[in-house]
Amino acid sequence: MEKRYDYITPKDYETAEANGISKRAVYQRVATYQWDIDRAVTQPLRNISSFGLAWVKWEETATKNGIARNRFYHRIKIDGWSEEKAATQKAKTGRWTEQQLEVMEVNNLTPNTVNMRITKMGWTEEKALNTPKMSETERLQRVAEGTKAYYEQREKNDASNGAERKACDAPNSHRSL
Repeated sequence: MEKRYDYITPKDYETAEANGISKRAVYQRVATYQWDIDRAVTQPLRNISSFGLAWVKWEETATKNGIARNRFYHRIKIDGWSEEKAATQKAKTGRWTEQQLEVMEVNNLTPNTVNMRITKMGWTEEKALNTPKMSETERLQRVAEGTKAYYEQREKNDASNGAERKACDAPNSHRSL
C-alpha cells in the first residue's frame, strides 16, 4: 500500500481518536514532521515526561556514540526510533577521521559540539578540536567575568557620555545660526 501524505480524511481522524491521538497531533505529525497519515493516526503518543527518564537511562551510551541530547530526542520524537536505536546507532561522522574522533573523546567533546564551534562560533578546526569542554564551574566563572567586564565598560561609557552631555549643556557651548 502506498503511503499517504496529502489529505487527512474524517475517517483518519476517527481512527486517531480511537487510538487516543488528537486532531492537532495528527495534523502536526503529517504537516510538520512529515509522517505518513497511517503512521500518524496509529502510532501511540509518547509520554513527554518519559523522555527525560530515557535520556538519563541512555545518556552515557549516547554520548559514547557521539549523540547529543537534542539528536537523541529528535531520533525518538521525529524519526520514531526506539530509545535503544537512538542511543546506539553512531552519529554520522563522515567529516572526522578516527584520530580526530579520538581527540574529541579525550577532550570530552562530541562531533556536534565541534561542528557548532566551527560553524556558529567561527573557530578554526584546530581550536575547536583541541579546546576541552569547560566544566560547569569554569563556564559559570567565564559568565561572571564577562558580566563584570560588561558592566565596567558600561560605567566607563556612561561616565564619558555624562561629561559630553555636561559640555553640551554649558552656556554658549553651541553657535546660534
